[in-house]
Amino acid sequence: MILKGKKVVLMGIRNKWSIAWGAVQSASEQGAEVICTCSADSEDKVKELLKEIPNSSLYVCNDVSKDEDISNCLDEIKKDQKLYMILKNNWLRWIIRWFSIFVIVPGF
Repeated sequence: MILKGKKVVLMGIRNKWSIAWGAVQSASEQGAEVICTCSADSEDKVKELLKEIPNSSLYVCNDVSKDEDISNCLDEIKKDQKLYMILKNNWLRWIIRWFSIFVIVPGF
């Protein structure tokens, strides 16, 4: 299990057909603790999906087209998960807007 002891943040899960959902399943199978984000309109669907993923948690990120919303969501994850650092920069915000993002954080 190559991700055992790691926390993986996956952003942008919408439903069971999204690429991000496949990444959630793969990360979990490899032993990661999975932290997911979704939009408010897909929250119920994603909560239902995450019932089959052990050691997972969910955060709602309001509008990924706004830097402030992305930053607030990542700050909330960092605080709640007691993480030392989450990579945040302009490049990361661009990736979040267009793709699902993977942020692997060493388990502390």
